[in-house]
Amino acid sequence: MVRLSTTLPTLAFATEIQDLGFFGGTPGKPCPIRLTLNGAEVLDTNLTPDTAGHFALHDLGWLISTHAAAMAKQGTWLTELRIEADGTQLATVSIMPCRQRLYINGADFVQRSFLTMAGGGCKVVPKLASERLVWKPSDEERKQERPVSVRVTLLDLTTGETRRFGSEFKAEKYNDELLCYNTSPGYIVGNLEEYGPSSGATRQPVGYDVTVGQRTMRYRLAPWDADAAPVTTLDFTNVFGLSDTLYIYGEVEEALKPTYTQVVVGGSAYNANVEAQAEFKATTGALNAAEVALIKDVMTALEVWHDDTPVTITAAEIKGTNAYNTADSATLSWRESQGGLAVLTPLPVRTFDITFDGTFL
Repeated sequence: MVRLSTTLPTLAFATEIQDLGFFGGTPGKPCPIRLTLNGAEVLDTNLTPDTAGHFALHDLGWLISTHAAAMAKQGTWLTELRIEADGTQLATVSIMPCRQRLYINGADFVQRSFLTMAGGGCKVVPKLASERLVWKPSDEERKQERPVSVRVTLLDLTTGETRRFGSEFKAEKYNDELLCYNTSPGYIVGNLEEYGPSSGATRQPVGYDVTVGQRTMRYRLAPWDADAAPVTTLDFTNVFGLSDTLYIYGEVEEALKPTYTQVVVGGSAYNANVEAQAEFKATTGALNAAEVALIKDVMTALEVWHDDTPVTITAAEIKGTNAYNTADSATLSWRESQGGLAVLTPLPVRTFDITFDGTFL
């Protein structure tokens, strides 16, 4: 009777299942092997045992990850991997989508971190950011009425002292397996305009921490005064098949180099076709560990959006160093995925007509 020689966890990321070893086969006789994910076939093959009755499958992570990611996109985030040999079920594993191999196994990761590569780090967010944390709760956390702990830090602008306050809140259902919570600055802190540079307020929120069980995510609010760096937002599907956001503080260059196809008709040259595709290049400032992890995730993401427009990453580079006085930085280039040139049509409004207000400031 064929059996597994590989010890498998009950819960794992798709990329954890790399190799499967078998023993007990009849030497020289092909053995049917079948892998399914929620009943959908992943692999159906025949392997011939060696003289000792052993045989194996290798490098399965990418194959399983591809199928798990496709199912996550359809709404099924947690799937069951079933391993069969010669028509007999040998093992099952609960599979979570993940397109990269991580430093930690999936069961430990989901207990310690939110489902983002920035989990456990510090994320700098603009005041109008739209943020949400997603996690896989334990059975005990599902029973808790208010599992989410939020602590907001206020800075006294006159004394420089900080004060923290917070409370516990209910989680929201993301799907059948996951919970989530709205961590947008406007939702956590409230109306941030009352703390703006022109508000005259003596206290200003500078950040907040969100904790669920062993997981903690720290947010720091980016400056919003006139000298603040411009913010470029990239939305993307992260390594776990969930929506995530990267904020780039720094210069973004836009280059447009049309390609012309010319023909000559009657002795005159004409442009028969013009291809114009804008390309953007962002140069970041100093990056903390969480931001580096997010940029690495964007670099390998298959779905990225800039201003709600699908884009394709064309080049990326991270410059890291172990020097204590030098920060990591990165450059990222992308172009719009769709053909043609997106042009922002000017609104039929003039600065000093009847619609004049203070929004131009």
